[in-house]
Amino acid sequence: MPPASSCVTWDRPLQPGLLQQLREMQPSSVPRLVGQPLSADEYLLSAMALRQDAQSHADADNYLTFGEEAGWDADDMLASNLAGQRPGLGECLVGTCGFMGTGAAKYAQRLRAVELNCTFHDQGNGCYEKQAASYAKLGLRVVVKVSGYATHSVALGDPTQWWPWLHAKYAPFVNEGILVGLLWQLPPSFNCTEEHLRRLEILGQLLRSRSQRTAWLELRHVFEFRHSSWFKSSALREIMRRHSLSLVSLHVMNDTGWAGDLNSGWHALPDETDEGDFVYLRCFGARSRSIGLYDMSFLKEAMAVAKRATSAVIMFGQGDAPQQALSNAWELQDLCCLSQGSLSSLPLRSGGSEVGKRVRGVVLRRGRDGLILVDVEGGPQGCRTGYLGSRHSRRRGLGLRAGTVLTNLQVESEEKGHLVLSVCEADTAVS
Repeated sequence: MPPASSCVTWDRPLQPGLLQQLREMQPSSVPRLVGQPLSADEYLLSAMALRQDAQSHADADNYLTFGEEAGWDADDMLASNLAGQRPGLGECLVGTCGFMGTGAAKYAQRLRAVELNCTFHDQGNGCYEKQAASYAKLGLRVVVKVSGYATHSVALGDPTQWWPWLHAKYAPFVNEGILVGLLWQLPPSFNCTEEHLRRLEILGQLLRSRSQRTAWLELRHVFEFRHSSWFKSSALREIMRRHSLSLVSLHVMNDTGWAGDLNSGWHALPDETDEGDFVYLRCFGARSRSIGLYDMSFLKEAMAVAKRATSAVIMFGQGDAPQQALSNAWELQDLCCLSQGSLSSLPLRSGGSEVGKRVRGVVLRRGRDGLILVDVEGGPQGCRTGYLGSRHSRRRGLGLRAGTVLTNLQVESEEKGHLVLSVCEADTAVS
């Protein structure tokens, strides 16, 4: 959760304005400020009082919204994107949900954008100044996945309590001129109710407060819902329109219910007649949760959606088979570059004669990050060890103790000498 100093209501009562104080003074002190023609000196004095009152109200508004004591910091303003170019404006940015186990420098050789997922797990005092500076030097654009404290722990409730904390936390990305937008991923339990609509309305007002500087005011805010009740709500569409917020176009294979009550396939995908300003696509795998390489027809469909918009972001999230996410992003990036004749000469899809084969294996142990290490029977020489990703294998009722035999596994790819495996629909486990 945010630091205790951030969990307070930004409530600083205004003192009586200077003009009001002048009005309340004894007539002998200020003879004719109200109700009678003013002398030149009195006119200047009243103008100064009005200006001072306006400044005090502006400072109080900044304090209420951001916890700012008095106005804006000059260094903060000068550190903003000097070119005045809104990050991602007029571009089609392609990347992955996280760096997929690749170093940032190597990642940036092929892709120009990344969705930062580490920020979702940050519910404390994480600082991103070094990361922001490093990504800026690499030419990366970033989308920050908002802390789960805001989206999951408090379900967008009372944003004035935590928005100043997040505003300060994500400011380095804004100051470096690399932040495309904030991703607000809501849990399946966050369904469309009057209360949740009210919270979205309050948050929208806060995010578009005119007391912000331009870089924050124009920031993209994209919302991903994992409950079907949102996609037919006219009230939601009105809130999105009124506050210039965006919906994520989400593709999932929801075979285990990990994405709430959503059907498998696309959600909130613009139709062919919709030529909007901005689209944000997230794709989590062609076969199951966080696994499955998309084919070229799917990529061309996603590209067609992106081309109808002025600006677009497309992210791949096959976290249980990272090479699949990277390969799809590389291929789509090359589709974006076709018209410019700048195709990469690096290899795309992960190869290997084992990809697509059905195999069986024995569970060895659980590895780091929840990976399940498997001794694959009949695997190629020197590549007998495989692993199942924790996202994909969850909710399948499999016994995964050491020594359990898993049948009907499929090889998805080969990465760093290991087979990346998935569980097929007819899988059985034998202890």
